[in-house]
Amino acid sequence: MRTLLLPLALGVALLGQARAAAQEEEAVARREFRAGLDAARAEDWQEALEHFERAYELVPRSSILANLASAQRQTGQLLAARRSYQLWLEDPEPALTERVRVELAEVQRLIPQITIEVDQGFGSGDAITLDGDEVRQDEAIDVDPGRRSIAVRRQGEVVVQVRVDADPGEREVVSLVVPAGGITPRDVAIADAVQAEDPGEVEPAPSRTWLWVTLGVVAVAGAAVALALATRGGADPFRGSIPPGSVVVR
Repeated sequence: MRTLLLPLALGVALLGQARAAAQEEEAVARREFRAGLDAARAEDWQEALEHFERAYELVPRSSILANLASAQRQTGQLLAARRSYQLWLEDPEPALTERVRVELAEVQRLIPQITIEVDQGFGSGDAITLDGDEVRQDEAIDVDPGRRSIAVRRQGEVVVQVRVDADPGEREVVSLVVPAGGITPRDVAIADAVQAEDPGEVEPAPSRTWLWVTLGVVAVAGAAVALALATRGGADPFRGSIPPGSVVVR
């Protein structure tokens, strides 16, 4: 009998430890979630985003995900916001499903697209990259708003590089002229000078101020960027309301 009781006692102890660890994770997630709500009310969306991300990592609940998606949208991370809304719709709350679908459609409308065309000189071994990732020409590519870097590489070396500003909702076609033949420093210098309207301003990354300007359609004076969803009371600790211009789940 004693032999049987020892494994049982050990199992109960391990179960208790696991339960205590889960409760501690939920308590931490709850604090992060509330901190995210406070930051959102103060319109510090970057901080709100970080708190919601940590809360969702610990406790992946739909009510956290909805607010995370809103913070992603407010900070210009439209591709991430789209993924979050799509994930939310995989396990939706029926009362909010239609509104989140509308929100997802609006995010989709705001996502810029860039299509890259190469007019001449593009060889079979050349590669086009967008922000460092290889892409295909003549294909509409979804990107986040902001300054994007497009390059053509030959044998690992850049022969053409341009920067373009992708504004919300913009559908832009970028045409490149690639020098034929080998690679020389002169090729790169000429390509940059021809393709970049202002070579002196192609290096700096977009500032947060720039993002707020280009995303003014998304967040200005508390305008509705994401739908303000109807709120309800309840015992769920991961509920709360944030200002107009955000998804409110309560």
